[in-house]
Amino acid sequence: MNLLMGTHTILNVTVAMVFRIVVGLMITICGVNPISLMISSPIGRTILGRIVLGGILHTDCKEIAKCLIIGAVPGMSFIAVIAVIYFL
Repeated sequence: MNLLMGTHTILNVTVAMVFRIVVGLMITICGVNPISLMISSPIGRTILGRIVLGGILHTDCKEIAKCLIIGAVPGMSFIAVIAVIYFL
């Protein structure tokens, strides 16, 4: 819906799809338990999503991804805690 309304771009959709694929694979491989839920979202959304975004934008992936990941650490921590709370 956001893509149709013009509030999303192809870059947003690409990062969202990377997140969904990585989280789906991790939960499929590791099963549904608090640990897999706690690590799948930060890895999928933050780490791999930003690396893919850096690759798409043809930037120096290591430097840009490092800056983006460091900025997202508070959100990664919050999501990990909330995922475990919702699981319980």
